Amino acid sequence: MKKRIIISSFDSIYHPVYAGGGAHAIHEVAKRLSNSFSVMVIAAAYKHCKATKVEGVQYRFIGPKNLDTRIGHLLFNVLLAFAVRREDFDLWIENFSPPFSTSCLQIYTNKPVIGLAHMLSGKDMRRKYKLPFEKIEQLGLRSYNHVITTTAFMKKMVSNFNQHAQVKIISNGYNIPTGVIKPSSSRPYILYLGRIEIDQKGLDLLLKAFAKIALKTSYQLVIAGAGSKSEEDRLETMISDLQLENRVSCVGRVGGSVKSTLLAHAEFVVAPSRFETFSMTALEAFASKKTVVIFDIPELSWIPAELSYRALPFSVKSLENRIWEAVTNKSSRIRRSITAYNFSKSFTWDIISEQYRDFIEEVLAAEEKPVT
Repeated sequence: MKKRIIISSFDSIYHPVYAGGGAHAIHEVAKRLSNSFSVMVIAAAYKHCKATKVEGVQYRFIGPKNLDTRIGHLLFNVLLAFAVRREDFDLWIENFSPPFSTSCLQIYTNKPVIGLAHMLSGKDMRRKYKLPFEKIEQLGLRSYNHVITTTAFMKKMVSNFNQHAQVKIISNGYNIPTGVIKPSSSRPYILYLGRIEIDQKGLDLLLKAFAKIALKTSYQLVIAGAGSKSEEDRLETMISDLQLENRVSCVGRVGGSVKSTLLAHAEFVVAPSRFETFSMTALEAFASKKTVVIFDIPELSWIPAELSYRALPFSVKSLENRIWEAVTNKSSRIRRSITAYNFSKSFTWDIISEQYRDFIEEVLAAEEKPVT
């Protein structure tokens, strides 16, 4: 009989507001793990959601379906403490989520729990709400015996607060682009691809920088992604205030061949986040033979300098200069793109999922050894 793996994650692949990179990363891993294990994802409920099975992965939802997202995050973290005691499983993977990152699930069970640190949100939550989320996060991290992080920087953060935990670095991955179609426009464009969340994703900084670039070039800016209505309305207002209506196109959430096409025909990608987890967007850009413009923040230190254009953190002028450098130096841009594509080849989901499988089996085997 297959061992039973449960993965808990607030976000999920069909969430009407989020459905972010972390949720898709979990699904890509889960569907491959389902070849060896029985896998279920427990996620936060949303309007019209229902238990379902997708590509071999069982999805179940907990909590009320019509809560404000912020309250939903808090309640989901509380409900997990009950779920981990009620569910039948051999190993649980807890995807950390805001506002406290951890739900300390290992405290509530003797079975192995692996903390999955796609992100540590305490610092960003403190910045937003001026409350000590970071302190609670640090206490929670000390309760885990096993943690997966996506980068060496994140591993160092976890190890600073829990020197006894086994911390394994397993990056995110990507699917090989397929189904690229002919673009509808031949005008060159810069691509932003990600969630519409102005502050975290730095879209305000990008628009201000692009407003300067727009005076010097015919390049367009395409913004692909979705967010809450308030954030999308705020984005539209910023575009209007900067008089960029004819230079910026918001195309909404994209996937499949549409996303592959946008990436394939973009000149390059801009990912101007103030706070980042791993940046699936950067990896997808590399796999599509594109370079990226990013801020030089620790969370993106996994990206080699020769693959990207790095701006001083949160400086609009520096971001403008790096975008302009990418626009005007095509040979440099192509050289970085080729190097980036070669770098991405070791990050396919098949390779990454094998690393998950190996680590899960290692943890399970260690738990089964008799204590001497």
